[in-house]
Amino acid sequence: MTDFSQLLKDLSGLESDLYQSDFLLTWDKSVSELKRILLTAEALKHLREKGISPRCFDSGLAVSNFRDNSTRTRFSFSMASNLLGL
Repeated sequence: MTDFSQLLKDLSGLESDLYQSDFLLTWDKSVSELKRILLTAEALKHLREKGISPRCFDSGLAVSNFRDNSTRTRFSFSMASNLLGL
């Protein structure tokens, strides 16, 4: 999706109750909530590709809670946290 304003309009049209909730199991989320998560990821990707900082936080702490010692998982989580300013 290349039109950022349309992306924001699509995001605002979806209902979800994701604020202050955990995201551990996808099957616990509604279709609307899953769409909102994917559209948010697309919006952040769009900002990064256009050279606009997607930092949402000035500082903070990101805590990972993974059972496996996967280097790829840890690295991906670390990069995403850093991208958002954590």
